[in-house]
Amino acid sequence: MISVVTAYYNRKKLFTRTLKSMLPYYGKIDFEVIVVDDGSDEAERLEDLQTDFPFLNVIRLEKQNKWYKNPCIPFNVGFEAVKGDKIIIQNPECYHFGAILAYVDAHLKENEYLSFGCFSLDKTTTNSEELLFDKENIEKLISENDKTFVKNGDLGWYNHSKFRPEAYHFCAAMTKHDLYDLGGFDERYAKGVGYDDDDFIWRIRQKKMNIKFVDDVIVLHQNHYNYSENKIEAEDMIRQILDSYKRNKAIFEEITQRSNLYKVNYLGESYDNVNVSKIDFNYTQEFNKLLKPILKSKLKRKISYHILKFVSKF
Repeated sequence: MISVVTAYYNRKKLFTRTLKSMLPYYGKIDFEVIVVDDGSDEAERLEDLQTDFPFLNVIRLEKQNKWYKNPCIPFNVGFEAVKGDKIIIQNPECYHFGAILAYVDAHLKENEYLSFGCFSLDKTTTNSEELLFDKENIEKLISENDKTFVKNGDLGWYNHSKFRPEAYHFCAAMTKHDLYDLGGFDERYAKGVGYDDDDFIWRIRQKKMNIKFVDDVIVLHQNHYNYSENKIEAEDMIRQILDSYKRNKAIFEEITQRSNLYKVNYLGESYDNVNVSKIDFNYTQEFNKLLKPILKSKLKRKISYHILKFVSKF
């Protein structure tokens, strides 16, 4: 069985299209879609879609209980609920233009990470179902814009072996065994923005998994970007995002990249026979070993600053 897992917030129209792209495989391939609704507005809730899409499992997280900013939390909630032995991790707006489910069903192997091509659509194409569902039009757009995107929402590749070989999880697949061995996403990134995907790929490489780009079976990234026309509001939002981004960047550079461990959390039954306390102890030891020099360095800089400030008075 294949379990498709996604973290969702206020993108019902786009996600409904994504579900429609999977519907032709219902009854032919054994699969489920687990969507973790991360506190969407009432009008954007998804429970009513379960009638039209019987393979859909909605897990609702309430907005008032949200203490985090990063999607690592809802993704991990979804990972805990999977029934399949093959897992597709994707964004809700990524429409299956190619036969993703069939490819995973036929080709996914242990210790392999499949990274499917992801082509970014502009607003014009996203907002027109006539253009979006016209296969020849999409193929023409891809042919004319066979390049790396310039800015978010441009026509171009978000994920591709040649143009942007980052292997981010716009749409990716691995076995449940490998996902649980990694521990899902690292929840130390929960209170910041970004770098959860960089960390994930870093640990996949640390685990010595085979990263395989699949450029000819792709998803289309529907444009969901809405920028505020109020300059002050827009600048304030950018400032907040950058602060959260810097936080996670520091975690990635100062902790993740200095570690040779690939395991972070403990998911599912696969750890019933593992000495978790020993693993956890080793993990904590290494974490502390990395953290202490960072704090020590910061303390030294702070002391030096105050000494210089004091000396400058004379």
